[in-house]
Amino acid sequence: MSQVPPEMKDRILDLALAITNAVLADDEVLAMAHYQQLLAYHDEMHAAGSSHPFLVETLADHTQDDREALRIYQRALKMSHEWGPSEPTQEILVGMARRWMVLGNGEQAEACLRDAYAEALSRGDTETVKEIDELRKEGR
Repeated sequence: MSQVPPEMKDRILDLALAITNAVLADDEVLAMAHYQQLLAYHDEMHAAGSSHPFLVETLADHTQDDREALRIYQRALKMSHEWGPSEPTQEILVGMARRWMVLGNGEQAEACLRDAYAEALSRGDTETVKEIDELRKEGR
């Protein structure tokens, strides 16, 4: 896996936590403000040519509109493939599967889960394998 620059990783995780905490507190205005900060950071890094699949994936994770989130996940997936085989994609694919499930497209969701499962197994990512197994049970 490519290394996320520490400053970038810290910023992404801080913003993601702030969004999550605002959502848990039922503060939609604050959640949207933090999301806008994440979006601005994404745009800034993209314009500078310094983006990272983890940043794009995190933006998708926190995007409310399922179809827009899928478009963003597609960008993260494409970027990961461009970075080469060392860049993991299983979490991106799981995120995509979750959105396809919400949209009622079980076939697309299963295709994402199948690819995520294969990659998670090849990387020894047992946590993601368990998550996929649970998602498959929920989807039945």
